[in-house]
Amino acid sequence: MLSVPLVGAVTVESAGGSVGANPVDGYVRNPGSVFSKDVPTADLLRAIPPDIACTKAAFAENLHVDALATDGWNTLNHLDADAVPVAFALELKVAP
Repeated sequence: MLSVPLVGAVTVESAGGSVGANPVDGYVRNPGSVFSKDVPTADLLRAIPPDIACTKAAFAENLHVDALATDGWNTLNHLDADAVPVAFALELKVAP
């Protein structure tokens, strides 16, 4: 069993906004209604806290959309949607 100490968990990117908002926290929507933003690798591997070098990092995305529809009295929560979570990892390669 591999045990890795957790140095720190931080939010690198986060966005939220109203339907139809564009851009949202630097994310721009294209004509296909896909939001995107370039995030530099250095931002993803920044040291947390500043005195600890960060050479490995893992990230996950969980997307949830709250429906704004109502039946006149209640929010129609059954129309809310979740996406399949995605994740990736980075490791800094040090030149020999």
